[in-house]
Amino acid sequence: MAYEEKDGCTLVPLRLGPTESVFIVFRHPAKAANRIVSAKRDGQELLRLAPPAAGAETTAEDGLTLDLTRGEIWRPGNYVFRTAEGRSREIKCQELAAPREVGGPWDVSFDPQWGGPAKAVFAKLEDWSRRSEEGIKYYSGAASYRTAFTVRAEALKQSHTRWYLDLGKVAVMAEVRVNGKDLGIVWKTP
Repeated sequence: MAYEEKDGCTLVPLRLGPTESVFIVFRHPAKAANRIVSAKRDGQELLRLAPPAAGAETTAEDGLTLDLTRGEIWRPGNYVFRTAEGRSREIKCQELAAPREVGGPWDVSFDPQWGGPAKAVFAKLEDWSRRSEEGIKYYSGAASYRTAFTVRAEALKQSHTRWYLDLGKVAVMAEVRVNGKDLGIVWKTP
């Protein structure tokens, strides 16, 4: 974890998107010597925390490259992390899976009691207000989207890989399930 203690406060570098929030929970007392004070990617500084007594500014991490709070690397490269006691750890991230689009067609179910059609097929995800069908164009209510896609079994066996589903711009909220497993509700980006 990267943090700094200064004037009786613990400072944690975070980059939050619009309307994003996080809880930071310290489950166990941290060993100050093990905290990360700098991170570099291919020699370029991403994070620098001053020693508590130095009073220098904190340089925030590049949220698109590295997320130390979640322990995620988002871009390939040679990363070097240095701890407060001077130890270094190098991580070589040679390759990341390229994003894949989950294309259509999408089977969309609306609630006929709210004026929507029971079923429709969308070739791609799109804004309802741009559809020609009045039951969709002016529909206000919940809808269910379904499609099928395949991921190679070898890709799923990589234990160090996390999978993300980018829903694009969700107008109000979305409840997500993959293979019947509930993945939660999203109500804001990202």
